[in-house]
Amino acid sequence: MTGPTTSHTSFEIQHYTFIDGWVNTWSDLEGRPIRFETSLMAEIELRLFLGDLQDSVDAGEIQPYDELEFRVVGV
Repeated sequence: MTGPTTSHTSFEIQHYTFIDGWVNTWSDLEGRPIRFETSLMAEIELRLFLGDLQDSVDAGEIQPYDELEFRVVGV
């Protein structure tokens, strides 16, 4: 008989790449992958990032992108 198990899940923002598929391309200044304690924290960070991207699109600095290239997943 085994006892209850608990696991701590973290969340990451993944970007779809043509070569590697879904990968976590978010990293800190030292190159370590960034993970979030909750899916809400990751979603907020992603929404802020997408807002910044849209500002750059609106300013004509970058080409439009597809938001479906990004996702939040538990790991």
